[in-house]
Amino acid sequence: MQKAVYLLMRSSTLPIVLLCVTALLLPLAPKAQISDTLYNALPDNLKPKSKGAVTDQEKINILLVNSIELIVHNLAETRAINNELEKKLVGMPDDEEKIPYIDAVATFYQDIGERKTSFNWLKELVALGKERKKYRLQICQAYLNLAINYAAYHFNDSAVQMLHNAEEIAIADKDTLSLRNVGYSYVTIYAGLFLYRQAIGYIDRYLAQTPADEKWNDQYTYLCLHKGFMYARLFSEDRNPALEDSVKFTVHAIMQAKQKPAPYWYFRCYAALGLLEFYKENYNTAIRYFDSALMPAFAQPIAYWNREKYMFNLYKNACLLSLGHADVLAALVNEKIPPENLYARKEMQGVLYRYFLGKGNYRQALKHHLQYEAWLDSLNIIGNRGIVFDAEEKYSSLKKEARIAQLEQANLRSRNDRNVILFSSIILLLAVIVFIYLRIKKLQAQRLAERRKLSDELQQLEQEMEFKQVRMEAEKELAISQQRQSISANLHDEVSSSLAALRYWVADTKNRQHLPETRELLGQVEQEIHVVYQQARAFMHRLAARDENRYNVFDLLYNLEERFDKNSNLHIQTTADEVLEQQLTPRQHRELYLIVKEAVANSMKHSGASQLNVSLHAENNICMLRVTDNGTGLQFAVKEGLGIQTMHQRMNALKGSLEIVSTNGLTITGQFPLS
Repeated sequence: MQKAVYLLMRSSTLPIVLLCVTALLLPLAPKAQISDTLYNALPDNLKPKSKGAVTDQEKINILLVNSIELIVHNLAETRAINNELEKKLVGMPDDEEKIPYIDAVATFYQDIGERKTSFNWLKELVALGKERKKYRLQICQAYLNLAINYAAYHFNDSAVQMLHNAEEIAIADKDTLSLRNVGYSYVTIYAGLFLYRQAIGYIDRYLAQTPADEKWNDQYTYLCLHKGFMYARLFSEDRNPALEDSVKFTVHAIMQAKQKPAPYWYFRCYAALGLLEFYKENYNTAIRYFDSALMPAFAQPIAYWNREKYMFNLYKNACLLSLGHADVLAALVNEKIPPENLYARKEMQGVLYRYFLGKGNYRQALKHHLQYEAWLDSLNIIGNRGIVFDAEEKYSSLKKEARIAQLEQANLRSRNDRNVILFSSIILLLAVIVFIYLRIKKLQAQRLAERRKLSDELQQLEQEMEFKQVRMEAEKELAISQQRQSISANLHDEVSSSLAALRYWVADTKNRQHLPETRELLGQVEQEIHVVYQQARAFMHRLAARDENRYNVFDLLYNLEERFDKNSNLHIQTTADEVLEQQLTPRQHRELYLIVKEAVANSMKHSGASQLNVSLHAENNICMLRVTDNGTGLQFAVKEGLGIQTMHQRMNALKGSLEIVSTNGLTITGQFPLS
């Protein structure tokens, strides 16, 4: 048997036998095929020769169809084709053979919005193909897609480098389509830098250069819709009605052009109108548009749709909260917005700030306002960076145009002329950079000055309100005191004189009586009238007394020491010269009382002290006050507060001075003359 096999292998009939075996096994091998739906959706030039036996090149052509609608409507089948190509790559030894496969796989992931996976395949494509002239067109497109991915995460320097790489290939190959796509990619970079007007300029140039047969394809439609969203962003900044009209005109043009079922585009069109109404603060209308956009009929099983669905649902919740629906508050507060979406972060903080401000929750309102300002500053920084980037790109474009002109007129210009142009360009660049730098510094200085001015005005307003309240309390106390004195005077004039007259009348009547019993009874009445007279006078004196007498700083010190004993978290120890109590006037008692009270309150609120000492004594006819604690001292904001200023003013009112030292705790020293 072995010998027969050996003879068979050595014989010339072996190829014929192998062909026969292959012919028998071939029908048993699995065939690559596509559905009628996908086949009918493909353009005629991309339809496979056989639906039941699709070649690898035909699969690659399907994934490179450049139609998001086609890919999305047949996502399960196109993903299966993509997975088959990825499996082929695993065992493929030749790097050059891999390039078309990788190009198709990277394009598929780019179309469905899976950026990270697409980014990795694009980098591998560039690494394998950048030195191979056969695939320059694919490498040029890979650079453009890398630029878009870098720009989406605000890596603008890397994005520009990719664009320059693509531009060099397109210029060298005189590829007008790729050059047009370079302008398309600049849109993403300028939009990421929030330079919407410049981005719209690139879009308009691209659309104007689009051939008639490519109008309203996916790329053309996407740019129109992107322009609509940028018009809405610009409207939110300056409220120009023309921008509002531009949004509506753009969206309606897209919906008119996409008459056939186009859920991806209709979803984004309704979302753009919802965003516009959100910026107009027409929240009910915005919610209706967002609900239309988020209808199940428009759902798409791709990453783009999931990201955008999440964002527009977020704006819908912002509208609901602005209308008072508190049930969405927790969702907005805890929402994890993607880090690259600074605009949405800023806008959500603004919505939360306005909500808490309307509810009177000023602490939360301030918290979200500060976060809103922080994100706004981040946007301003990116915007300023964009201004510099725009200037550099304009300068770079000028350099390229000048270089092309120099190449075209190389025989007409001398070396000196070229040096003059180069020198002028450098001077222009330096002038532009210096101008932008000075402009940015000026804007920063203006913003800083405005913030300081606003802070000073707020602080002055708070002080005026505090002083006004103190004056009102003093005027109120004075009015009450004057009213009491008036009542006392009236009682003295009316009641006191009447009682005195009544007493003398009874005494006179008693002296004229002959019966001892009557004289004794009248004597008792006279004595009772005298007691009532004395009580009335005492009451009138108390009524006329100044209210200041109710303040006694020694009583306060005694009560503080009793209240904050060793068992409390704050232990207060007081020492006072008791003789001084009688030397102080009511006004001095009052001001010292309020100064000590404010000092203790500040220590409790801000210092975290566990021990506080208060001493009050006299030296050489000078009253000395000293308050110390073992806390952390006062922060800057507290040092400038109204309580500290009021303490200074009270001590100044006593013709004295107050000193506050905040090292190793807090020490307050005050003194004023007793005479």
